[in-house]
Amino acid sequence: MTKRTLGQLRTQIHTGLLMSNDLGLGGRRALVTGGTKGIGAAVAAPEEPVKQGSSAIKRRFFTSTWSGHLRVGLLTISLLMYGFPMSGASAEDTVRLESAYSFLDTLARLRFALQGKGFTIFATIDHRAGALSVGLDMPPTTVLIYGNPKGGTPLMLAAPDFALELPLRVLVREGGDGKTYVTFNPSTTLEGKHGLPAGMAEKLAPAEKLMARAVGAPMGDE
Repeated sequence: MTKRTLGQLRTQIHTGLLMSNDLGLGGRRALVTGGTKGIGAAVAAPEEPVKQGSSAIKRRFFTSTWSGHLRVGLLTISLLMYGFPMSGASAEDTVRLESAYSFLDTLARLRFALQGKGFTIFATIDHRAGALSVGLDMPPTTVLIYGNPKGGTPLMLAAPDFALELPLRVLVREGGDGKTYVTFNPSTTLEGKHGLPAGMAEKLAPAEKLMARAVGAPMGDE
């Protein structure tokens, strides 16, 4: 057997092994069944057809392999960017109440209720005013940033990074239907966040019920 023939045989066997890894059990059986014929063909066939056949097989192999890698890569990127799906998460992450009052009255009632219980209104963000300042318009939309150092400080001492969640916020906006809505993140979504010890997030819950009563939309068993 000449050196050229041996080279052809090694090429075909090596390519067959690569294909067998990608084809699965059924494909490997087919390769084994046709193995003897393949060896005979390698000995008898001219050099050029063998090279062409080997190149075609390799192209198919690498195309299939890279297609698989591409699909896995795109799926991974998608999960990293948009997160893993969580059933019902969006419904639990926010509470939206329909106020029994107008937009301005709702804002006033929330301020009065919070300050009456010792909360500080640290800031008022008027998104509509910001839009008008650049020649745009939007429905009345205001965020109140509120809190109480007496209640928030123990949480930050227990979990320093929890400071990212404080002060708390409540959104008041006017919908396209003319109704006023009050939206906030309930304390249940903060449970255990940033290493906060279990049960401590419940200390923030009283403010939620206070706001709900203020706008005439009591929560839970109230």
